[in-house]
Amino acid sequence: MTSRKTAYFGVLDSVNFSADLPDDDLAHRTLHATGAVMLQMILGGVNPVLSQTQAFDCAMFTGGLARMDRGSIAMMELVRSGQIQVRILDSAALLDDPADGRRFTLINAFRSALLQRDFRFSSWPELGGDMTLRAAIAEQLDRDPFGVDAVADGPLLHRLLGLIEFDRALRDSPVSERASVTSGASLADRVLGALANIRRNTAGGDTEVLTRLETRAAAGGDGRPFTRRSSWYALLDEYEEVASDAGDPSRLAQLGMVRGLVNAKYNGIVAESLNADGLDVEFADFKTAGIVAQAGVENLVGARATQVLEESEIEAWLTWSELPGILSDMRNLTAPQNRFRHLVSRYREHDIRRRADAIAKNQIWAHVGAVTVNATGTVVGGIVGLALGGDLVGTSIGSVVGTLGGVYANHMLDTQKQRGLRKAELRAQKEFDQLFTPVLGRGSIAYRIDHDA
Repeated sequence: MTSRKTAYFGVLDSVNFSADLPDDDLAHRTLHATGAVMLQMILGGVNPVLSQTQAFDCAMFTGGLARMDRGSIAMMELVRSGQIQVRILDSAALLDDPADGRRFTLINAFRSALLQRDFRFSSWPELGGDMTLRAAIAEQLDRDPFGVDAVADGPLLHRLLGLIEFDRALRDSPVSERASVTSGASLADRVLGALANIRRNTAGGDTEVLTRLETRAAAGGDGRPFTRRSSWYALLDEYEEVASDAGDPSRLAQLGMVRGLVNAKYNGIVAESLNADGLDVEFADFKTAGIVAQAGVENLVGARATQVLEESEIEAWLTWSELPGILSDMRNLTAPQNRFRHLVSRYREHDIRRRADAIAKNQIWAHVGAVTVNATGTVVGGIVGLALGGDLVGTSIGSVVGTLGGVYANHMLDTQKQRGLRKAELRAQKEFDQLFTPVLGRGSIAYRIDHDA
């Protein structure tokens, strides 16, 4: 049986899935993050541990749960069994007066975020700055969650109902949702330390904007607690607006780097607080996060395996609705090589079906050939019937000839389809033999990245 571990996925950081992203970018990020999580659950025997923000504000989950389809049900099945976990941080921001008396729940964490004016939602565009709506939803969730249709409708209502079901599944899980904030360095200390390092290592470079940021944050500018990511975001927004108005791409690039640095340090603190076994990414941007997420798979099965993630339609062959069944299959496979081979076999079956369907849809020439033979048989049958005098015997013989022509035409069509299927299967097999050869260096995925190595 696969030994289960836990891991925090920084690639699921909600800021990576902002609602103002172009649809194609959002779809790509969601697909990539979903594939990274699924593959590491399957191949690495991993139980993802989500932060409360990832759970209620990551488009990958909120969007999937809102559909309430087979995938949503499967996702909640994984939550109920503890194969997907959520941790709620014991912090001052978490409200301590929920109606049901349970402070450490996803709904209470979401309700707490709704009432924080400076909390920025990524996958709830309706909740931007509308504090009246946010307060109404928070109150309804506290009093009667399933009556939330009294204050919301449309996509917002569907996401809320999905989140409520997610919360119920977590309450049924055997895993505790409570986590304690790490006692290590604060976000302010970590970011300021990193900025000071950058300035020291940038000999002769323009670091004026970094110095200003350090001064403002170190002094707690404007009374903001820079131990929170939202405070850094507000400060960076201010500076980015000025740099943008001045048309200063160099400073915009530096500020973008600092924003990525804030995200990285924030994810590092969250991962430590959630007490997960491993951390798959503590990097400044989504592109790098994606590379590291792939590297986890590469460590297990070799670089070629990432083609499953990068070049395949994960949503078509590896779906949430299928994941519980795949994970159940994996319990019977002890060797990582065999888990990988089983996954590849599932993709090969999908690929063969995909190719076969494409061939069947494009067999117009075979249908044309069948129509030609059918028509020829009919004409010949008619000629035979006329030659025999057009009586009953002649007509019967003509019909038999026409029928035989039709039988032959259908046989020809079936033969062409079978030949196409065999070609598709052989082609798929050949490509998999070339592309998906397991190269195992170890039996588990390494998540924590040693920056000093």
